[in-house]
Amino acid sequence: MGIVSVTVQIGYESHTAELTEAEWRAVKGGKALTKDVESYYEGETFTYSYSFNGGGEDTLCVYYSTDEDFGDGFIGRIEDAMVDIS
Repeated sequence: MGIVSVTVQIGYESHTAELTEAEWRAVKGGKALTKDVESYYEGETFTYSYSFNGGGEDTLCVYYSTDEDFGDGFIGRIEDAMVDIS
């Protein structure tokens, strides 16, 4: 196992955070982890903050932000995301 890709659907687009093996083990062990990813949506740069276990064990919340906007992109459980372990 090397990189773990966690993908969620936000709007009409998929967004992915990549975790190391150690980060994934910590998340699966119930530890809280936040991973920030810079990406684009409708041509604008956004920061997507993936909050693993921040709302309780096995939770995943993805928040998006720009200089002018902030909101919830995904709120659910880790198993609701597409997880690819490679």
